[in-house]
Amino acid sequence: MYTGGYYTLDLFQGLPFSEDLILRGCDGTYLNLSGASGYAPIRSAYGTTGILGQFDVTVTSAVSGRINLYMSNSGTQSLPATQGRYSVEMALSGASLGGFLNGKINIYPNYGTTPSWP
Repeated sequence: MYTGGYYTLDLFQGLPFSEDLILRGCDGTYLNLSGASGYAPIRSAYGTTGILGQFDVTVTSAVSGRINLYMSNSGTQSLPATQGRYSVEMALSGASLGGFLNGKINIYPNYGTTPSWP
């Protein structure tokens, strides 16, 4: 049995996003993710069918349950400024291991660009 985690993530449109997360079992031990792959869609709300975007999921340390969620600057640029929901699902040899993480994702507009003055 695995425990799901809940994390709130913040990202800015047009900037690359990268976050390391650790998956643990009910007993607190790290999940062994050897041979596992992940899927992490972003939705406008729980239960909606369409996705706004998705993270690339990389297992960075299989024996310590560490994964990385990544989205390029062009990927974040295409997201609407909103508070959405994300989930992380893992699979081994095509068979689902289930959902492990979920939570809110705050997508902020990127106000860090240089304004053009008349």
